[in-house]
Amino acid sequence: MTNVEPGHALTLYIWPHSWNLPSFDVDSLACVLYLQIYFSNDYELVESTDPDLSSACVLPFLRHGNEEIVTTKGIVKYLENLRKRSNDREQEKLNWAKITAWESYVNIHLKDVVNSVLYADPDNYREGIHAILSTKLPIPTRYYLSRRLREQVRASLEPAGLWTSRADEDDDAPKRPFDKVKTIVEDKDKIFDEAFTKEKLLDKAREIFDVLNPLLGHASFFFESKEPSSLDCQIAS
Repeated sequence: MTNVEPGHALTLYIWPHSWNLPSFDVDSLACVLYLQIYFSNDYELVESTDPDLSSACVLPFLRHGNEEIVTTKGIVKYLENLRKRSNDREQEKLNWAKITAWESYVNIHLKDVVNSVLYADPDNYREGIHAILSTKLPIPTRYYLSRRLREQVRASLEPAGLWTSRADEDDDAPKRPFDKVKTIVEDKDKIFDEAFTKEKLLDKAREIFDVLNPLLGHASFFFESKEPSSLDCQIAS
């Protein structure tokens, strides 16, 4: 456990809790897990639906004294530096270069798979993220913030081929009486597109876990560490 200097509490601002988890957001969860493991009760969680509280207009972000740290990578790196200062001997047991490299791999590939399930599938998005934010956001924010988040995720999913044409359907838009009726051919194309994307998603997930599996083996934590690292927290989230 790492002790924080009195008067310099760590405050982590995260997206709200849901599904019996501290947050519905992957990045927020990774940061919370790291704090829970290594900083005991020396931190405070603040649930927020306002990214503009941060100077970078993002969630999650960490405040420590006069410091403000954004992005999961930046937050975890900052917390790791605090641990190194308080427990150098234990830190020497971990290969930080390897962990950092594999964190980048997980952040690029595994995060896309999770976000594809949460955001690219219209049903999952409508019943999950959109429903959560609709109950927690004030008017008029509820009408645009969830869509703004979805567009941010879309920017990373489209190059990976994990965004389908069906995901572009606007379930929240009102139906107009003279909207074009979809043809049978268009419906079939969407069905094939959806099936192809789901199979691609499964293949990508299998590929990622096949790569990660040898790193864990039969050990409890990656690289046979005696305690979880930031990589373990990121994958668990």
